[in-house]
Amino acid sequence: MAEHEQIKVCPDRVLPAAQQWEASQLSLGEREGNAVPPSTLGDAMARLEAIAGSDAPKREALVMFTFKRWRNGRTISFCFLDGPEWAQQKAFAYMKRWTAEANLKFATTQDRLASDVRVTFEPGGSWSYVGTDCLGIPEDEPTMQLGWLLDSPDDEEEWRRVCVHECGHMIGFGHEQAHPQGEIDWNKPVVYEWYAGPSNFWSQAEVDAQVFRKYSGFPVTNFSAYDQLSIMHYAIPAQFVLDPNDIVGWNTSRSPTDKRYAALWYQKARTQEVITQLLDDLARAAEAQLTS
Repeated sequence: MAEHEQIKVCPDRVLPAAQQWEASQLSLGEREGNAVPPSTLGDAMARLEAIAGSDAPKREALVMFTFKRWRNGRTISFCFLDGPEWAQQKAFAYMKRWTAEANLKFATTQDRLASDVRVTFEPGGSWSYVGTDCLGIPEDEPTMQLGWLLDSPDDEEEWRRVCVHECGHMIGFGHEQAHPQGEIDWNKPVVYEWYAGPSNFWSQAEVDAQVFRKYSGFPVTNFSAYDQLSIMHYAIPAQFVLDPNDIVGWNTSRSPTDKRYAALWYQKARTQEVITQLLDDLARAAEAQLTS
């Protein structure tokens, strides 16, 4: 990565404290499973791993906020607040890639008041609120911004990277570099200096929050292994880290884990059948261990 090249990143979009209560109530109304303590889900998954044994397939590796999931099978309505028609169509086509695995439907509407997600191409950055947090944003405000894409209309890799990444947030995924098990050996002085310059102009506290912070506490996330290939991962150039194994390039497509986790959290009928069969098999294996 050239020394003068800008690193275009997506900052975490966090609701103000005053809006958190309303957002939690909207989330509970959206999906019953959002009320389940994520720690309980994590403990259950850990027990299933113990029953299955060390040779069993590993759990999926993407970080996801369990309290912010949309209702399974739901149609999510997008309203583009601005931008030329060709840009709206291109962005929406890339975002819809998540629906290949996730049991969600995406539709567009020109009625801002009837929309769940409102997208702007206004300059100033790219970001999205996470999952059902979108429902608590006033109808005259965007919930997603694609702020630099109109500057590069023919760069398909950049359009795919940004649109799929931001839509990943919209369906509930967090940033993968903030994974609780991602042990990245940062060269912090270099990172602080880089992000202090254009186009971010972040303070050290902002770099701590947006780059170095790991997800923990509330909301707890469900996860397993850290996935460097995830579309939800920041790019990490060589000068940012002390260990070359921590370098991450520009991930422009979803990883296999991204796709599997979308299918896991928004299950289609066939996925539900497979998981039910797996759980039945694990229960029988556990019972056999107890009686042997």
